[in-house]
Amino acid sequence: MMSAPAPRTGCLTPAKEAQDLKIRVHKYSPVPLYFQIAEATSAEIQLNHLNHRDKLKTERSLARELGVSLGTVRHAFQRLEDNHLVRRKQGSGTYLA
Repeated sequence: MMSAPAPRTGCLTPAKEAQDLKIRVHKYSPVPLYFQIAEATSAEIQLNHLNHRDKLKTERSLARELGVSLGTVRHAFQRLEDNHLVRRKQGSGTYLA
């Protein structure tokens, strides 16, 4: 049985994925869903439940998990990016700023 290769020194470790976002949306609330998602994510960041350079879930997987449209999650992520809380890299994902 082969053992795993030893980690290389001097290289950056990949960002861990922030899989455990504690986000709930209330579909019958007068507060827009995108705003609920953005505020809940912002709160997780401020409570230090997420760390600098963590990778957020993909827009598609978060939309599926929350039962909302992809456009709603994109709107929420755009709001977070506008507030300099995350940065989006096309083809790579969304990371905490």
